[in-house]
Amino acid sequence: MLFNCLTMIGERIRSIFKKEPVLGLQAYYVKLDKKKRIIKKCFKINNCVVILLKSGTFEIKLQDAAYKLLPQEVLIILQNERSSQIITSGKLHIFLMAFSIDYLFQNDLETFSWLISCGTVRSKWYEEEFEAMVQLFKLVCILNKSKKPGQKIELQHIMELLLFKLASVYTNQVSDRVSKTGRREKLTVQFHLLLKEHCRTRHNVGFYADKLCITAGYLNKIVKQVTGHTAKKLIEQRIVIEIKKQLQNKEWTLLEIAEQLGFNDLSSFSTFFKTHTSVAPSEYRSQMGNRF
Repeated sequence: MLFNCLTMIGERIRSIFKKEPVLGLQAYYVKLDKKKRIIKKCFKINNCVVILLKSGTFEIKLQDAAYKLLPQEVLIILQNERSSQIITSGKLHIFLMAFSIDYLFQNDLETFSWLISCGTVRSKWYEEEFEAMVQLFKLVCILNKSKKPGQKIELQHIMELLLFKLASVYTNQVSDRVSKTGRREKLTVQFHLLLKEHCRTRHNVGFYADKLCITAGYLNKIVKQVTGHTAKKLIEQRIVIEIKKQLQNKEWTLLEIAEQLGFNDLSSFSTFFKTHTSVAPSEYRSQMGNRF
């Protein structure tokens, strides 16, 4: 029995914490018995992962910290983390969900998007709020499996509400955490806010550094210390995401999109996108309909 339980949770964890980002949304509701389970596996987390614990305990060891979830707690693990150990105990009822950055933008779920690189956070929910989240998670699990044409739109609405609730709590906790941390963390969050506002037309690190009254080199350094990526890398990632979002609108030509996003010409726009995605903008646009 213990082996079967380990296999079940192990399969779900491996599926959620894939080496490559998922092409959309994965959602599971797992129930296990009261036996203690220890899974010592290293997982690279390239997706945004949301864990909601209804009963039992769930512990996960990441590269910089360990988190122990108790009932009515939610853990949001953002991309670029690594897990080396997971321990579960008690009568485990747990929701696991993972989605790619592309999924957010393909479905206009921007509420959560700017938080992608800010860090991992655990939150405790009041009982009434938690039960509402449980119902939303259950609907996501059901609708994500459905093949009915109309279910995709309904799923999008449910995800929008769920992510809005998560983002509201997450934003408050990030603000509280930042107020108690040092200058590096505060500057990193300020950089993310500026990036959200100006990324469509401002592509150079110097612009954001000037806004923060620091040098470009220092901004790159502190942002990498906090997030694992330089400011330049995060700007490029965000621009790629914006391009992918704009490519959804087939009424716009590639040149119009390039101009909207601050590129001097179509050639530089196409070269930038292909460098970061390995496909041309026109090819990506033609493939989009089959990806989600």
